[in-house]
Amino acid sequence: MPSLRCVVQDCILPVITNMINRSLQTSVFPSAWKISEVIPLLKEGDHEVANNNRPLSLLPATSKICERVALNQSGIKQLHSRETLGVFMTDKVFKAMDSKELTVIVLLDLSKAFDSIDHRKLLTKLKALGLSLGALEWFKSYLTERTQQVKIGSVVSEPGHITHGVPQGSILGPALFNIYLNDLPTIPKFGDLENSKLYLSFPIKYVNEVMRNINEDLSKITAWCCHNSLLINSDKIKVLGTHKMLQRLPDDFYVTLLEKRITPTISARDLGIQLDSTLSFNEHIANTDFGKCHLVPSIFQIVLLLKRMVQYDQEEHRKITKSAKLRGENNHRNTKI
Repeated sequence: MPSLRCVVQDCILPVITNMINRSLQTSVFPSAWKISEVIPLLKEGDHEVANNNRPLSLLPATSKICERVALNQSGIKQLHSRETLGVFMTDKVFKAMDSKELTVIVLLDLSKAFDSIDHRKLLTKLKALGLSLGALEWFKSYLTERTQQVKIGSVVSEPGHITHGVPQGSILGPALFNIYLNDLPTIPKFGDLENSKLYLSFPIKYVNEVMRNINEDLSKITAWCCHNSLLINSDKIKVLGTHKMLQRLPDDFYVTLLEKRITPTISARDLGIQLDSTLSFNEHIANTDFGKCHLVPSIFQIVLLLKRMVQYDQEEHRKITKSAKLRGENNHRNTKI
């Protein structure tokens, strides 16, 4: 009796390979692969509240295999993970602190972003990247005439047609979303925009000018989002720096987004990390299981201990050097006598 591996390799694999090759050669994504079943995935809080859930599309396995092949052939790559983005941002803030500067960070949120993507604008942006006519036709076939059903428990809704967006849970979805936002970081004039965060480092003496500059950048970002059928909102702004610099920040510091005044928060969560004003990460550690162990010292305590060890080593080195120098001078005098 043939093994399962032999059956897959000799019988199933050639059929799937042929279907994927035909799809790419004819620039047609099969209709059967465009049907998705959407289930709610809890983000946080009460699962009965709709906004606390994220829609996840369950797609046919062959569809995702074909997407993976298309992703590899198109050359679309994601170069950064959440961890590297977090390191990149904290490094920027620490460098600003070393230069005695504050950093203002506006945490932006694109509501229902995956579901709001305009297919025509996305295809235009794919064309601007230099994709061939055949590849563009394939992506057009992939995006259009899709249907979905919502499943909660054992209850399934009637199929609905999709006119905007990319499936959440697909292979191509995140890459296409990044391409759609590809020109957004070029919009701000004064600050830098990275991963839905607008940030700007500045000396405290320019605080009033920075408020005007950030507000101007936010107005331009809002206009871009409206043009690209995206809804932007934010209720969190962080100002990061040393304790000494933060004490000089005016109490009336704020930014404006969609005519809403936003003032700095004490702490904010971003990329799964709880950010405090001095980047000590004490609050983040305290909220983890690791940090709840009273025997585990905080990062601040560890850094302080290391600093003391370095200072101790430097003092001991100076003492040893001084002692050796004195012994050398005494030996030199004794030799002369």
